[in-house]
Amino acid sequence: MSQEIVAFIHGHKLPDREKWQAAIDACKLPLDFDPELDLATHTGFLPCDMSDHEAGFELYNEEVSELSGIPQRLDIADRDRAIIFMWSSDVAEHAAVLGAALALSSCCDAIIYWSDEDQIMSSSELNSELTQVLQELA
Repeated sequence: MSQEIVAFIHGHKLPDREKWQAAIDACKLPLDFDPELDLATHTGFLPCDMSDHEAGFELYNEEVSELSGIPQRLDIADRDRAIIFMWSSDVAEHAAVLGAALALSSCCDAIIYWSDEDQIMSSSELNSELTQVLQELA
């Protein structure tokens, strides 16, 4: 069963790979993306390394106006891009998505919404969840 997290961001704050990786590194996360990654154009499976495990997840960059099913209670009116992360039950994939979302939260003020849990996640909640998942991965 796949799960989904959406990062709502301002399109003009969409990071390039270097800025995103720097945010990941600043969070001291063991996550590495392909140096050729272009977040603005990438669609589909994104391979990565998470804590020395091969991992990956589905990644889509969409216009918020094109999405349906966004709960009205989410205050995202000023954000025009949605970075959608999808993963399976694999622990390394789960950790990679949480780390990637945490980094987007820190580097571009993203609002992180875990759609399966119907929950907006703060940076501290993401970090706490990531810590638990990394313990499972070890």
